[in-house]
Amino acid sequence: MAWFTEGSATYYGSSFEPDGGQLRWKPATILRKTDPDTKWPRGDHHEDSTLGDADTYDHRTSYEKGSRLLFALDVKLREATDGEATIHDVMYRVNQRSGQGSLNYTEFRGIVVDLGGEDLGTWLDPYVLTSQNPPQPNASVFGPTPSFAEGTTNTSGDARETYEFTITIPSGDQARLDSVTVSIESRWSTVTAVVADENNDGRVRVQFQPYGPDGGTVLQPTDAADELTLTEGGLEEPVASEVLQIKLQVTDTTGSYTLATRSITLESIPTTTPQSEPSPTQDGDSFAALGIDRLQNHLYTYASKLPLFNAVLGVLLCSAIVGLMIKGRYVE
Repeated sequence: MAWFTEGSATYYGSSFEPDGGQLRWKPATILRKTDPDTKWPRGDHHEDSTLGDADTYDHRTSYEKGSRLLFALDVKLREATDGEATIHDVMYRVNQRSGQGSLNYTEFRGIVVDLGGEDLGTWLDPYVLTSQNPPQPNASVFGPTPSFAEGTTNTSGDARETYEFTITIPSGDQARLDSVTVSIESRWSTVTAVVADENNDGRVRVQFQPYGPDGGTVLQPTDAADELTLTEGGLEEPVASEVLQIKLQVTDTTGSYTLATRSITLESIPTTTPQSEPSPTQDGDSFAALGIDRLQNHLYTYASKLPLFNAVLGVLLCSAIVGLMIKGRYVE
């Protein structure tokens, strides 16, 4: 049971937090552990390690494989007892043994069986006594969690295209979560908005266009009954990058946490709208170009009156100044 000390500390430290004398689970960690894109468990060095045999693993195995076994055990306990027993009950009984000597696996298994039944002990055996890894559990036992609707997948396209993301908000014994946070992350900026399910149909649909018709980003609910409130960033400028991360977060009374991500790989990235491209035929541009020419003539006239060495440096300096002014003009 050497793995249990660090495994339990890691599980509690990363997955739970004290709140008013009670331990509440941290949804961010739980959901990340059950994300289908997350390796379970992380690290190839776990494959041949047996938790019940300390000689088969390194120092990281207790932290990583050990904590993930306790997470899986927590889920199985909640499933077997309809939420009546959790990993907290296991820890309580382990702590009650204080002063009775080192905990061995037979005693630990007895605690688990007493709480969840013999089937749970049979389930636990291969994950402690052999190198098998427990299957990645489902976090639904911790309460209903929103998800991307079927068909909402990673995609790619043009920055001017419109993308739609549907997020289902399931109901359950717990109070319905009535809003989600949509976070659009590009290389340079982040736009975040809360979308509320105002008509209580159990879903919100968000329409997103990285580079809208007016040059800015379009972010709005598809269902007119739902409401979108911008909480971070602005939509005046386009959100355009080679890869856009779409992060959906649940908003509840304990705070927001990352639910899932989707990526948009843009095949083309417009840098300016056609209306804003500089035209050399406009009077303003012609006037500006004329002003630059006059300044250039004055600078070269001044440089010509300097000694040879200073003149050479002066010409180079003048050229650099003029070049920066021209570049700045057309960047604007």
